[in-house]
Amino acid sequence: MVKIGRNAPCPCGSGKKYKNCCLSRDEEERREKADRDKPYILLPKWDTKKDAIESMFRKIREEGFFPYIDEEDEEMVEIALVCPHGKSDESRIISKCEDDTWEWDGTSGSDMPCEICESNNKKLVRICPNCREPLPELSEDEAISFYKKGIDILNDTYCPKCGGKWLADKETLEQNFKIT
Repeated sequence: MVKIGRNAPCPCGSGKKYKNCCLSRDEEERREKADRDKPYILLPKWDTKKDAIESMFRKIREEGFFPYIDEEDEEMVEIALVCPHGKSDESRIISKCEDDTWEWDGTSGSDMPCEICESNNKKLVRICPNCREPLPELSEDEAISFYKKGIDILNDTYCPKCGGKWLADKETLEQNFKIT
């Protein structure tokens, strides 16, 4: 296929520039063809609720989060993605289908990452204002325990190295990061 310049005469013979005549129609046709040529992506289906939960737990752990079942009934399971700091802003939902299989049914959440995780993405390490040592991330059990108890590590912070405890407001947080 020969590429036609935007300012070239339109090949339809109208005498107009291509950009003022058939360009938008041709681009739309190319987009539609590209959509038709894309392979249809099937979301996974599982035979049992147990298989669905185990598979979703593996996927969540691969993404660097800890899975925790927030809500569960006969038709649906909502799994929270708990970060290594005990916070969750996203859940994955798996639902029972009419044929008794289970499938991923979407994501709910706020797209507002944990402030500590976000600072880590910027290569900043959170440090204790008392001993000036980097704060460790929580284990999976600790993170889920914080999440279940509603403990906000940003507002009630404890350093396991020196035992220091402080209120981690935004100003304190900003003062207690170091670039790695």
